[in-house]
Amino acid sequence: MFKDFKYLMTVTNIMKQIKFLLMLLLLFASTLNAQQLNDSTAQIVAYWDLGEKHIFNHINQDIKVEGTDTTIVQTATERFVVEVIDSTANNYILKFTTLESDINMEDSLISQLMTNILNVTNDIPFYVKTDEMGSFLEIVNQDESIRALEIVADSIEAHIDELFLKDCPDSDKPQLREMCKRAITPIRDTNSLQIAVKSILPLFFYHGCKLTVGQVAAFDEQRNTLFSNKPIDTRTEFYLDDMDETHAKILSHTTYNSDQVIDAIKEYAKNFANLKENIPNDPEQPVLFIEEDCETYVQCNIGWVTDIYKQLKVQNGTSQQLKIEVFEVVE
Repeated sequence: MFKDFKYLMTVTNIMKQIKFLLMLLLLFASTLNAQQLNDSTAQIVAYWDLGEKHIFNHINQDIKVEGTDTTIVQTATERFVVEVIDSTANNYILKFTTLESDINMEDSLISQLMTNILNVTNDIPFYVKTDEMGSFLEIVNQDESIRALEIVADSIEAHIDELFLKDCPDSDKPQLREMCKRAITPIRDTNSLQIAVKSILPLFFYHGCKLTVGQVAAFDEQRNTLFSNKPIDTRTEFYLDDMDETHAKILSHTTYNSDQVIDAIKEYAKNFANLKENIPNDPEQPVLFIEEDCETYVQCNIGWVTDIYKQLKVQNGTSQQLKIEVFEVVE
């Protein structure tokens, strides 16, 4: 199972994994719900009933493209249920519960670690409060969720050797143990919960908006990542592309500040697994370009998102990484 441990121990390969992982773990949003006002305008409003629930599939796939070679680096899937547990004139409370999840990665150690974390955290529901339009306001049980995640992190860290390293050569264990601890650390960070919630914000993002077909709107946003203390500047343009009596379709395009992303990658790499003194000097850093395209479909009469298709593209020199994210309602 751990036959690739020796390969993990080289600084160059570790750095490649870090850079690739960081560039592809920038998770963020686009979404809608709509009330049709006329043939070209939609008001995005929630019309949710108390006790109503829907099941969603959520798929994330990371793909690396080098010339004509395409490699699937990671595939993560989950099925979760959203239930309306409270409804007032001003607010909705939604309960999110993960039913099942799975992750497959090139790196067997990290894949095993993440699978273990997902299996434990699936039992931790979180509650989202929205306004009367369905716009996200807050995580109701944030403190409780953070404490639960801290307990999970402590438990996994205390058993790293027996869970993940028992078949690993003793000489490799210190550095691999440190790598595991670094991977677990973000779970304890309050910011990590906010980022986890942001991954489902596409279900609420455009609520409260009034959109006209073909009319472009734009906004600037600072987006956090699990691997940087500083947010990344982004610019998003979006518009209502098409609509009929049952569904509306919104398209969005986001660009990231490449210099800030590169700085975040370098800073994280310097502190990862105590490799600060071993990072090779790379004065000819290739130009990094990141953009994200998303299309979202919503039921016009009730304001539930039914499908989201999002692609994050990272162009780094001659190589390209794609992050494909899909939400689809199944019930």
